[in-house]
Amino acid sequence: MIRKPVWARCDDKNAMPRKHQYSGTPDDWFSDSLLPNNFSGISFDFFVNWSTYQLSDEIWIKRIVDNKYYWPQLNRSTLEHDLYKCDTKAYVGTLGAFADRSKVKLNYQFFKESDDWNSQPQSFISASIDKQGKISSVTHKSLTTIKNEIQTLSGGPVSVGSKGLTYSSTTLECYLANGDKASKAAWPGDVDLLILDKNLTPVAILEYKKNTIPPRYSNNIPITDEQLSNYYPKPDQRKYDRLAILRDFLNHQFQRDIPIFNLYFPTWKGSTYMKIEHIIGDVKNLRSNPENVSLRPLPTNKKEMQKITYSLITMI
Repeated sequence: MIRKPVWARCDDKNAMPRKHQYSGTPDDWFSDSLLPNNFSGISFDFFVNWSTYQLSDEIWIKRIVDNKYYWPQLNRSTLEHDLYKCDTKAYVGTLGAFADRSKVKLNYQFFKESDDWNSQPQSFISASIDKQGKISSVTHKSLTTIKNEIQTLSGGPVSVGSKGLTYSSTTLECYLANGDKASKAAWPGDVDLLILDKNLTPVAILEYKKNTIPPRYSNNIPITDEQLSNYYPKPDQRKYDRLAILRDFLNHQFQRDIPIFNLYFPTWKGSTYMKIEHIIGDVKNLRSNPENVSLRPLPTNKKEMQKITYSLITMI
């Protein structure tokens, strides 16, 4: 069986990130079932060549293979069948068509998790996806090969900084960031959601930002005061610059102006609001757009989730 990764603490994979007691997360609010008709959303990991500040022409999606699954699985039909069971044929088709229109290569990276990547490294199956959403080729790769590809696509050695990772969706990412710092081959970051129209043209980039500290603590930031300048340029300059580089690449490919939005959402009990903020400006010089901000009540049901979705669509 193939499954999607799940976020957890690097030092305790049974410890999941805290969630709000009733509102869910932006993943719930912006699911395809709640987006307005003719809109859909995709997410993927992407590379920036930091020596040129340009987007590399390859995007990755990681999927976990259960321990009982025959491995390495090189049969394309079998792998494709199990991928569709995990992601749906329609979603993989959307990804493949989008990648083709964007002129980037789309590769799924399949691997088993390891409790100790240093002494028990797992191998990978890299599956290329064509514009119909079908697997066009499969390649068996070692961890060393994957790390070399990460550095090549990143324009050289790349790390996540001195703090490392606290949470991630796989033990692999934790290992590359925290336990294998010498190799400087950190897994690429992702776009939380890219909203597409009916023609699979991008219309908005969404970044989800948790507000985790309740008011009883002195370092609490009220949702009303959440803004990009709290995190940019320090400590998250590279995170937001890479989103701007993705935006600029897509603007060029699709000949349109694609906005970036921060979605601030609380996880602490008693919170009642979330905030949508439009990010403007050039790479290395991003800022909030004070004329395009929306503060909305946290949703308690699907109808209210849909109101948040519609509110963002009107801001595009």
